[in-house]
Amino acid sequence: MHAPTRRVPVCPYCHTRTPAKAYLRQCASRCGETGVEFPVSAARKGECPHGRAPMARRVCPACGQAVPREYVEGHPKVVAVAGAAGSGKSTWLASLIRSVAKGHLDNRFPGMSLDVLGEKSRLRHERDRVLVSETVLHRTTGPEPLLVSLRIRPRARAVLIAFYDSADGIAESLAHADGLVLAVEPGTAPGDAGIARLTDAVHAARGLRPDHRISLPLAVILTKLDTVWDMVDPGSPLLRPVPRTGGYVVSDGVDVHHETTAWLGCWNKADLIRGAHTAFRRHRCFAVTALGDRADGRREPVPYRVEDPLLWLLAEFGAIPTFRGAERTPS
Repeated sequence: MHAPTRRVPVCPYCHTRTPAKAYLRQCASRCGETGVEFPVSAARKGECPHGRAPMARRVCPACGQAVPREYVEGHPKVVAVAGAAGSGKSTWLASLIRSVAKGHLDNRFPGMSLDVLGEKSRLRHERDRVLVSETVLHRTTGPEPLLVSLRIRPRARAVLIAFYDSADGIAESLAHADGLVLAVEPGTAPGDAGIARLTDAVHAARGLRPDHRISLPLAVILTKLDTVWDMVDPGSPLLRPVPRTGGYVVSDGVDVHHETTAWLGCWNKADLIRGAHTAFRRHRCFAVTALGDRADGRREPVPYRVEDPLLWLLAEFGAIPTFRGAERTPS
């Protein structure tokens, strides 16, 4: 796996690059009215000017927003989650976080844990958790990201990720994004599902030529698979058991990619398939359902393969190993 490269942190709220030591710390409430903000580099023995332990969080000197310490001191990955209104992108993201946090990947990654970072992200996660259990998100997401810390194994280095799934947040994050997700819902309406718009936005944000193939990994997600269960053959790769290996299985991913691509072609999404292949060096298609099939009377949603796009991105980031069938590929 690849070692993380050192880079100047980008504030997840104002997108300003600021060295970690230039972030501010705050006195704890015990300091009362004399409490101040001071640069991280000015802290002596980890204490505030009053000789007390300061708050753990950092404050961005550019926008004044509180930023989790883990995010500033780590090597965060930025993932922009795009898609048309109603495509299910925010429901997928909420279901993904809920699923991983509840230990649904423990059989493949024993001891995997996920923590939501920062007060804003925790409030959003709690709201989304309740709404997903009621089967749908009846809201519009704000520009703030969802910040998470994902530990693949106990005591392993955490993978820090900022997910942006609002139009404003996505636009601001593309200049320093590490991965992209494009959500597409089933249907026969022709069109490219926004791939051309996303491609143009990435080119503009990163100063690339219009014909330049983008190196960022792109996960195209066919959402709401539960609405077309009866159309999928029982022997389809979309319905076979998920491989139980501690990594990303390339053979399974390729099979699912080809099957999903075939369905997108049936639904007049040839422009999407062509656009992804032409504009992106690395892309893969997935089919998921965030809510699952409740025909059997289950009260809780039963997500299906919502983790697949994340596992592929983690493999592309070098955070988890990849396997070709039963054999591990060189990393």
